[in-house]
Amino acid sequence: MEGAVFAPKEGKSPKKLIIVMHGYGASAEDLWPIGYEISKTLPEAEVLLPHAFDPCEAGGGGRQWFKMGNWTLPEWKVQLAQVKKRFEDYLLPLLKERHLTLQDVALVGFSQGAMMALHFGLQEGVRAVVSFSGVLVDPDVQKSPSLPAILLVHGDSDSVLRTQYFFQTQEALRAQQIPFEALLVPNMGHSIDPESLQKACDFLEKHLTS
Repeated sequence: MEGAVFAPKEGKSPKKLIIVMHGYGASAEDLWPIGYEISKTLPEAEVLLPHAFDPCEAGGGGRQWFKMGNWTLPEWKVQLAQVKKRFEDYLLPLLKERHLTLQDVALVGFSQGAMMALHFGLQEGVRAVVSFSGVLVDPDVQKSPSLPAILLVHGDSDSVLRTQYFFQTQEALRAQQIPFEALLVPNMGHSIDPESLQKACDFLEKHLTS
């Protein structure tokens, strides 16, 4: 799973850990500019961009966190349950090695990676979650007593995960009285533009340095 790593400045031990998860059929290198900008904003954090667990079922040389199958929420819910242990087996040793806790962690994801970030961010009780073009697959996921700060970012022209997922996630969070911030970006498709990235950096700085 090793991908790109942005270490804290001057070789110091990290005070925070930020994990940036790429989308379906992509790889860690695709989000390198995102990790770089986050590391500039939070120079005392370690920013990791891992490759997803498995080769993509659709081929093409990319990776996937879980099978997308026929692209339905019930199917994704089952798949996320199946990768829970794999995710914890990745995350928890990282924290032990760095003498950090889940409250020192932020999960940032794009598309399928955003599904991972939202699902496991709520379940594990990390400090913050940023979802770019994602969806909360399972509103009934067993949640940690310590809920993360959440930022949802979506393009209003996204043709891959349409804006219905953006609004659906908001409705699910409101129904459970989970606070969040949301940004719908005009004329943005299934991507991350400079405005979105700046919003995410500001959000992470606010919640990881408070």
